[in-house]
Amino acid sequence: IRFEAAEIPYENPFYILGLSPNAARLSVRFFLRSSFGDFLQHVKAHRERAAIAMPPRKPWTSPPLWAWLQATVSPNVSNKSPLPILAGSMTVAILKDALYPASLYEQVLLRIHAEIDDTEARPPHYKITGERASIIKAYLMKNKKRGELRMKLNEEITDPAYVLGRIFSLREGIQRAVNPDLNATIKDRYFDVASTTPARVFPILEHLTNHHLRKLARLARDDKKKTYNPYYSYERQMRELMGMLDASKGIPKTLNAEEQGMFILGYYQQTQARYEKKSDKEAETAGTMSEEE
Repeated sequence: IRFEAAEIPYENPFYILGLSPNAARLSVRFFLRSSFGDFLQHVKAHRERAAIAMPPRKPWTSPPLWAWLQATVSPNVSNKSPLPILAGSMTVAILKDALYPASLYEQVLLRIHAEIDDTEARPPHYKITGERASIIKAYLMKNKKRGELRMKLNEEITDPAYVLGRIFSLREGIQRAVNPDLNATIKDRYFDVASTTPARVFPILEHLTNHHLRKLARLARDDKKKTYNPYYSYERQMRELMGMLDASKGIPKTLNAEEQGMFILGYYQQTQARYEKKSDKEAETAGTMSEEE
């Protein structure tokens, strides 16, 4: 690789020194030695694990480290700086291709369960962001050996927690299809309970979804103009997802920390997939209108 006018061989010894201020002196946080190529491979492996489908407004698919760290900070605190010790341990983990610190994952789960969406804020604040989903995905892949996780939704994953997260997202989509002007959805009221003790709320959510599906079905029958109605698509998707759960075991009573991450990731990736399909359909409609014009 070339840097300015110098060529750096991959096997070239490379040293990275991390310092932090300590009163009138400097403290050595870490001192790493390896080949230049090894460090590059470790950073590349991290970026691949961190890559995830993002909302269109985000300028990246693999968030930089500073964005990861910022995702652990509460929006309500006056000091928006992430914990320095977490920044140091994360840097070392990435450069050494070591396990991510458990405190990073724990902090993200804490923030998701503690916060609520604020769509009135400018810009809007959401508890489940692409950066937080990226942290969960990378942590589960590296620390928990979840190699089945992908950048986008993996419809072949049968893990109950992941499937339940997908089902929750689908139920929210059905609710929005019936009530597009809702300020608050089932996510605002039930998400935290659903992602920790799903057996408590999924029967309630099933009743609500069935009500919403019946309403969509009536709209489809009464629509003389035959405009697009998502009832048939939603009904088929719900049937397929429910079929992926083991009926003999029922809905899990509790989800541990790893399973909560899988639930959140299933919800996030299913939601992103739904938005992508919606954008594709809008683009297709716009193209058809242009041709007609």
